[in-house]
Amino acid sequence: MFGLLSLLNGLYLFTPDTINKLLKPSNTAYGTICEVINLHVNTTSTRCNATISRGTFEIMVCATLVYGALVLLLSLTPVSKKAQLIIMFLLVGAACINAELTTNRLVAGISMSALQITALGLGPLTAYAVHLFPTNLRGTAVGAVLMFGRLGSVVGANAAGIFLARSCTATLYGFAAMLFLCAALSTLLPKDKQPRNDR
Repeated sequence: MFGLLSLLNGLYLFTPDTINKLLKPSNTAYGTICEVINLHVNTTSTRCNATISRGTFEIMVCATLVYGALVLLLSLTPVSKKAQLIIMFLLVGAACINAELTTNRLVAGISMSALQITALGLGPLTAYAVHLFPTNLRGTAVGAVLMFGRLGSVVGANAAGIFLARSCTATLYGFAAMLFLCAALSTLLPKDKQPRNDR
């Protein structure tokens, strides 16, 4: 939960600004997301331009609708919670790496927007907290899991901005590595309980 929410409420928080910088006509000479971010970090201008382009808004709205529908459909499928978590962590980790490597602005924007797929993991992780602990500890377990999620949100939101400004490439690869670690840890979770047939 810490890893999931540090990305969802951390790195994803900077997605609109990052896509906005990518779509500026003055940045067409620069290829990857990190080259554009580094250009803005090294600029000593004190004037703040708090406008968002129409293209950024369109990418964010379309991606949110598509990924929201995808998350809804996947959560309604009979795929096990464990498989959902592993696939989700691997997919978002690959999107992080792709966002750093691609020079196509639209693909980079879509890859950064894919970070919101991590919302798919909130339900299964909370369900595992209920599944793994006895009845008298379930409330405490869910509270502890959500507390670590909130801690991840605070750490991710504060760390992502600092690290993106100092070393964008290392930040994206670091978050991708954390997602792959979360996928590996998800393989240790128990299988879903099979429903009983009471006849």
